[in-house]
Amino acid sequence: MQLRRMLQHCASQVPYYRRLFHRIGFDPALVRQVSDLTALPTLDKETVRLNLQDLLAENIPASKRVYYTTGGTMGKTLGFWGLREAGWRERAFMETQWMRVGFHRDRLRAMLKGKESLFGFC
Repeated sequence: MQLRRMLQHCASQVPYYRRLFHRIGFDPALVRQVSDLTALPTLDKETVRLNLQDLLAENIPASKRVYYTTGGTMGKTLGFWGLREAGWRERAFMETQWMRVGFHRDRLRAMLKGKESLFGFC
């Protein structure tokens, strides 16, 4: 089960999840169905802010990470780390979402994202 493997990786390589799983007695090896995940608390923005370094997998070198920030439309930006070579996944996700609302890759579009722009709102 792919989900179980990912949870086991978190337990062994991500300090935040290692501590959390130990504290609440969660064993990823025992996960058999999605409902087993109800034992896990939701990861909210404030938890990410407070535990940013401890949410990094110890087996991923810094050279393979890239730092992202949200636009802060809800009042406060959120920074988090992603995999440098995973940009194609984000692109595939975005194109799928665009197609759902009628946009296609061959049409002109403007996309504002990333660091703050000259206009102060991107």
